[in-house]
Amino acid sequence: MFMMRYFQRILFSIVFLGFSTAVYAVEQIEVQGLFPGKAVLLIDGKMHVLATGSISPEGVKVISADSRSAVLEFNGVQKTYQLGNTIHTNFKKPEFLREQIFANSQGMYLTHGTINGRQAKFLIDTGASIVAINSITAKRLGINYEKEGKPIRAATASGVADGW
Repeated sequence: MFMMRYFQRILFSIVFLGFSTAVYAVEQIEVQGLFPGKAVLLIDGKMHVLATGSISPEGVKVISADSRSAVLEFNGVQKTYQLGNTIHTNFKKPEFLREQIFANSQGMYLTHGTINGRQAKFLIDTGASIVAINSITAKRLGINYEKEGKPIRAATASGVADGW
């Protein structure tokens, strides 16, 4: 689980990538792994293991990296990328994709996805009429539900529950 978490992919596409005054044309960057002081990047199909302060031949600089996120600089702009972030700068009509989710040994349908660009686990409930997340997940995803939401009461399989 430890190693799997660090090798989850973050995919983001960049049209032009640069450092200082140079301009680099880069189609795609994938952050494939994060470690203290290092990031594993796949830039247009070429693998790079970059330490903090290093710059790839394509012009991507690693400002900092740990097991949770990396700060990358390109085109003179620094941004933080966490595992699970997906950012696209080019719109491309999606291909038809079919995803199949199988029940686990307890009969639950579990999968992974993103909320606001951050990774989250999902339980698929085909009989549910609302979508819900718990407070721990909301806080981890940066959702301030107490400030931005309104208190509600919801009927669940376990009875009535308070929520936001």
